[in-house]
Amino acid sequence: MGKPRMALTPCPLSHVVGEGGRHRDSWRCNAILARRRILCAFVLENPSLFDKHCPMAIPMLTLRPAQATDGLALAALIVQLFQSEMPGVLRGAPDAQVALFRYMLEHELLSGVTGRYLALNEQEQVVGTASLRLGTDSATVPLPRHLLAVLRRSLGLGDSLRFAVALLRGSLSGETPLRHGEGYIYSVVVNGALRGQGVGGMMMAQLEATAREAGVHEALLRVLLTNRRAHNFYLRQGYQVIAQPAAWVRWFGAPSVLLRKQI
Repeated sequence: MGKPRMALTPCPLSHVVGEGGRHRDSWRCNAILARRRILCAFVLENPSLFDKHCPMAIPMLTLRPAQATDGLALAALIVQLFQSEMPGVLRGAPDAQVALFRYMLEHELLSGVTGRYLALNEQEQVVGTASLRLGTDSATVPLPRHLLAVLRRSLGLGDSLRFAVALLRGSLSGETPLRHGEGYIYSVVVNGALRGQGVGGMMMAQLEATAREAGVHEALLRVLLTNRRAHNFYLRQGYQVIAQPAAWVRWFGAPSVLLRKQI
């Protein structure tokens, strides 16, 4: 008897169906169906990442809104993002770097800013983060009151100045304006130990599904010119470059390209 093959249609929900075939929890049932559809579509688009003879090869991933209590987990991932995108800019002790970003992120989340998400695996472990800004969301967040003091205490005077200059250079590209039906994706990072395993693609698929539910039909994002790995990743996800940085930004700023995808 041959090996069973993986079905690429929505999987049966026998594990959430009670006696008599009645769903015990319709919300959980719908959530699982939605995740299965996203995963199956992802497998079809990325067949080389999975063993089609083994249905257990597909990990489950859940994207949930971040809360202020997630500050530490978010900060550790954002530090990884900085180290990957702008190596050498963020210096100082690793714990101090995380403490700095935790302070800023907790302030942001407590201020009522929404759009940051955490990706969790089946064991409820944080494996990544991604963020989505809608047209109705503010593009700026008020800075924490004691940021300069925390920055200097965490990184020291010299490294604080280097970090501040890097942020200023990055801001020269300006905020990406959004029209009706557009959403802006940012701060996408997978835990370094899990990169190359398809987590990023599944995370993007779920974030795009969340965006569609909010009425978004075009997703925008920016990638630094120097980050070729991220650039190639987004091209594989179906994004296309629609704008190059201005010449003066190439000289004085942290130049990035703008990409777009119909979702």
